[in-house]
Amino acid sequence: MLSWLSIAIPWWGRALAILAIAAALFGYGWLKGARYEERKADAARAAQERANLVELQRVMVRDNQISTDYLAKLQGWATASANLTKELPKYVSPKADRNCALNNGFVQLWNAKPTADYSMPDATATADDAAKGVALSRAAVSLGAAKIAFAENKEQCEKLQKWAAGLNPR
Repeated sequence: MLSWLSIAIPWWGRALAILAIAAALFGYGWLKGARYEERKADAARAAQERANLVELQRVMVRDNQISTDYLAKLQGWATASANLTKELPKYVSPKADRNCALNNGFVQLWNAKPTADYSMPDATATADDAAKGVALSRAAVSLGAAKIAFAENKEQCEKLQKWAAGLNPR
């Protein structure tokens, strides 16, 4: 059966037209698919950025809280140290302070550096009752400073552990 289309357009023209329509449909689908994939990737990137922002805010809040708490405690310890020095005369009179000088053995034990095996200095070589000239009040201030330094180190270690645990929550 012959139609007007077959008479007006040769067979190769019809094939070329069908090929052009197929190419146009393929190209349209390709562009639509590419846009879909692009939007999907953009959405994934945006979701990742939101998650990163939330995590960053969480870390900043935690770190700020740790810093604020530590600074408050540090200020408290400084006040305690100043109070210890100021209040010491109420607990140790100047006369008792002068009469109670620490001996050489105690001073050497106090000043001994810690060793890996926790050994003590040789007591037979240093044990004598001669006064070293270190007053009790000075030893009390030194002890107070050591206690405050210990409290600071303890607090720093605890905060560091909390901070490290927050980096890798389980």
